[in-house]
Amino acid sequence: PISILKSMDYGRTWKPMQHYSSDCLRDFGLPPRTVAQTRHQETEPLCSDPRPLQRQRGGTVLAFSTLDGRPSYPDYDY
Repeated sequence: PISILKSMDYGRTWKPMQHYSSDCLRDFGLPPRTVAQTRHQETEPLCSDPRPLQRQRGGTVLAFSTLDGRPSYPDYDY
């Protein structure tokens, strides 16, 4: 399992933003979910299976977008 954490207070505290596991329920107590349905759910961690990740020589590449699957993604410029 892999977890990506976020801080909203300049690193004083950290909370999960995204989990990767082949068994989200067992490892994190969460159902597999790749999309937050509402803005209220947007701050809750998502969990998805990392097996489809791209493998390259020397390891696996984990490309992560902080806005992917979050309802407010259209509110931000890239």
